[in-house]
Order: sequence, then structure tokens, then C-alpha cells
Amino acid sequence: MIAAALIGGTSASSNGGWDGSAIYWTATGMSERYVLDVNGFANEVPKKMMLWRRDGSTPNGNEYFKYVNGAIMWQTDGTSTWLCLEADGEPFEPGARLQMNYCSGGATQTWQLKGTATAQIDSFKIELKSFPGRCVGIADNKGANYQTVQLGNCDNDSQISFVAAGWKADPDTPPAPAPPVPPPAPTGTPCDRAQSDPCYSKFQCGAGDFKCRCVNGPGTDPSKFTWYQWVCGQGLSVAFMDSSCHKCNGLIKNGKVQPCPCHYTNGNVTIAV
Repeated sequence: MIAAALIGGTSASSNGGWDGSAIYWTATGMSERYVLDVNGFANEVPKKMMLWRRDGSTPNGNEYFKYVNGAIMWQTDGTSTWLCLEADGEPFEPGARLQMNYCSGGATQTWQLKGTATAQIDSFKIELKSFPGRCVGIADNKGANYQTVQLGNCDNDSQISFVAAGWKADPDTPPAPAPPVPPPAPTGTPCDRAQSDPCYSKFQCGAGDFKCRCVNGPGTDPSKFTWYQWVCGQGLSVAFMDSSCHKCNGLIKNGKVQPCPCHYTNGNVTIAV
């Protein structure tokens, strides 16, 4: 295949009744055309995958495949049995053999079509979904009959690109969730750097039995607290207030937050209820 010539796979309507499409290898710079082929010269299963030259001839029954829910499937000659493309064994290192085996739906038989950055329209690479970075490739990137089809790295689009009639790259997978946004930085005066809580002092709620103590400041875990917190009072009369005077709560009793035991309203900000 010449790089400037764009190849289209043979359509299912012209494949002599075989179900599926031929998968053409579109390596840049190749002057010949090759397809993926199931080695039909042996009767055993699993069957090895190989490359076969198809410059102008029609692919045969060993060279038509379907792509269904991540499985690349081939129907055995004269039967209703389907085999699936499979990575043989682990670890999935470059050079690992690819074969057609009885379909199991397992991770070694689940693939995804990823778009390639080549001039070939609708080209794709075939990536093992459970092992990103491992794709279908050709041994030594060499076009020849019987050449081994194997796992390779996914980083050379010009050598691991394929086309098949009716096949397109899968839609991009959703991006990974963004990392959680860190809580806002505490506002107001850090209570462990102050002699007294300005809110309680201002609202006449920080003396006597309502003496305040700092329970949150710069040294505490920022993922758990979003404001510098003072705790004032004792017994059942305990108030919790931030040092920016935005909020005041009492104790939690029977699963409900109790009213703040301090009573003061400053303009539009209700300090106590």
C-alpha cells in the first residue's frame, strides 16, 4: 500500500456471503495490501493469526470478521461456531501471540478501536481494553504471507493502523473524574493565634461560663475543616462559631443541631437563633 493511496476494506455485501469485513493493514510506505487472516491450515482451536497478501484478489472465508461489543469475531468454515480474537497468556508483552479461540467474553478477548493519526480515512488501532498501551501489530512490521500477528506497543500509528468496511474508532471514553476540589481556605483570624474569639467578645458571649477555647486552626487537617472554629461554654450550653462570625450552632442532640445558646443579631447576619 502506498501511503498516499487510501484503502477501503471489502464490504460485507461483496464477500461471497461471509458475515463481516476484511481487516486491512495500512502501514505507511507499504506497496502491497495485506489483511488479517485466521490460519486455516490446522484444525485445532485456538487458531493462530497471520497476515495474508490481498493486492487485488477477494479475501477468503478466513479473512472476514465482526466487531461486536468489544469482541472481534470470526465464524469457522461451514459451521455456526464463532471464535474470538484473543491475547494468549500474560503478561501482555510486545510479541505475545494473538489467536482465535472460543469466545469467553473475558478480558483477554475484549478490545477497543482507537483512532490513528494517519492519512487513511477511518483508520484505527486495535487495543486490548484491559491493558491500555498494547495493540494488534505485525511481527517486525513486515508485510509477507504467514507473517505473525501479535501484540505490540500502541505508540506508532503508522505501523499499527487498520481499516475495515463499516468499522470506525470507538467514541472516546469519558475523561477520568476531576480530582476533588480542595476545601476553601479558612477565613478570619486563626483562633490559635488570637487571645480571644472576636465574635464571642463582640457579641458578649465569651466570658464567665462561656469561656472559649480554640479547636481548629492552621495546624489541623484542612480536609476536615473549612473555617477556624471556637467552642465556647460547657455542659449543655456549648456554642460553635467560626472566627469570621458567619455561623453559630449549639450541640447536636437526638440527631438535631440545637440552637446557638448565644443570642445576637448583627445586621443581615444571624449569629444566634
